[in-house]
Amino acid sequence: MKATRFRSHFSGLSRQVMFWFLLISLLPLCVVSWVSHMQTRELIYESVAEHLLDVSIVETSAIKNKIEHILLDLAMESERVSNSVLLQALMKAHERSGQSAAEFVRSYPWVGIVEERASDLRIFMNAYDYYDVLLIDRSGNILLNLTDENDLGQNLFQGTMGESGFAKAARRSLESGRIVFSDLEHYAPSNGLLAGFFMAPLLDDQGEKIGLIALQLSSQQIRAIVGENIQFGDTGRRYLIGADQTLRTPGALGDDYPILKKAVKTRNVEKWVAEHITMTSAAHLSQGSLAHGEFSTDEQRHDADEEEAIIYTGPHGKSV
Repeated sequence: MKATRFRSHFSGLSRQVMFWFLLISLLPLCVVSWVSHMQTRELIYESVAEHLLDVSIVETSAIKNKIEHILLDLAMESERVSNSVLLQALMKAHERSGQSAAEFVRSYPWVGIVEERASDLRIFMNAYDYYDVLLIDRSGNILLNLTDENDLGQNLFQGTMGESGFAKAARRSLESGRIVFSDLEHYAPSNGLLAGFFMAPLLDDQGEKIGLIALQLSSQQIRAIVGENIQFGDTGRRYLIGADQTLRTPGALGDDYPILKKAVKTRNVEKWVAEHITMTSAAHLSQGSLAHGEFSTDEQRHDADEEEAIIYTGPHGKSV
């Protein structure tokens, strides 16, 4: 009887001791596992962040290179004497005709000047895959395009065209004497196609501004700059937004975010706007400058800002 009680007591004690030994041994195991999990998670986060940084550097460099090639093309054409001579010939013939710009561009004198002097511009446009090349006088009259679209003969600063991004950029270029980019827009004379214009002043022999030369980007050039619906794996997305926070990369965020229509409201975008748009605009205003969207061919821009990858709620409400 006593032996039975002893064995029963010993057996219960053994179970309790075994339980506490297991508990004590599991506790450091759990701590080690938790620490290992956190370290692994941090390593994965750092690896992904480093990968994103590398991708952004490569993508940014590619975009800058493409834009620099366009700026070089435009700088060369704006300095070409033959283009200034062509615009001056059109302006003088227009003035002598006494006609409106819309009437003049359908006249025999206009046709004669263009056939005689515009062949080099046409060769340039086709060789470098631009959608169109336009010459505009000081008053905003479009006296030449090479596509014969219905903006030919219109005044860029009047009517509905006066509110276009193209017109606003043209005014800035004439005022500042610098190369200006219009940003992207759906351009009505091109049947609403997505368009972007780089433009620069043309000068006469005395160095006076006589008008502008504008390069309209082709759809291929726009896609090369802003990209398309580029994905990384099943969920990763790469897209560009503008200062107005709307999308510049077609289709990148699906039908919920049509290009140039709906602002992308995320913590990351708001952070970027506060640091790069609001502060930059304030700096330009304090200097009495309207340099946003303007380029100088004799200066190199370097962005020394160091950016940080963060986890935030994406455009579709998911953590990214």
